[in-house]
Amino acid sequence: MSDEITAYRLLNQALRIEDRSTVRPWFSYLKLLDSAAAKLPKFKGTIWRGVNKNVTHTFKKGQKITWWSVSSCSTSVDVISSFLGNAPQSTLFNIDCINGKSIAAYTCYPAEDEVILMPGTTFEVVANPLHHHGGLHIIHLKEISDDDDDDDEQESTGLSTASASATASVAQEFSSMNLKQAKRE
Repeated sequence: MSDEITAYRLLNQALRIEDRSTVRPWFSYLKLLDSAAAKLPKFKGTIWRGVNKNVTHTFKKGQKITWWSVSSCSTSVDVISSFLGNAPQSTLFNIDCINGKSIAAYTCYPAEDEVILMPGTTFEVVANPLHHHGGLHIIHLKEISDDDDDDDEQESTGLSTASASATASVAQEFSSMNLKQAKRE
């Protein structure tokens, strides 16, 4: 199953490449995804994500990072544990989420309690990675937004979410890329 070529894999591959021109063919799809995600129920709480390798070397306490891909997570650590299987090295992300999108009611696997994080979601690394002797590495992340100081006000007034501001920053980056290309033409 990991060798399947899916839209999800192709989109994430394009989003992770530093050359942003590779994302251009995906603009319409990203707009549709953003519009659909805006209608989904927001999830705030603890979610989990697993990777079948040790990626802890890129995470340090206090560091701010941005995930540019669409990230599939679960509210159940048991679900993530089953995906990790018996990999000799794996990384488990414990994420304090504020703007996830719950898609459990819309998937073929509602028991997986899936929550997606939109492209451009920003995190702070809460603690240095924990290295368990069995090859499991744990990283604790906290989702942050550009206006973290206004979190209480943001919750009560329903102002823009981190994914909306991330989408705006991605759109701004793409706009400047389009302007640069237009000047060359």
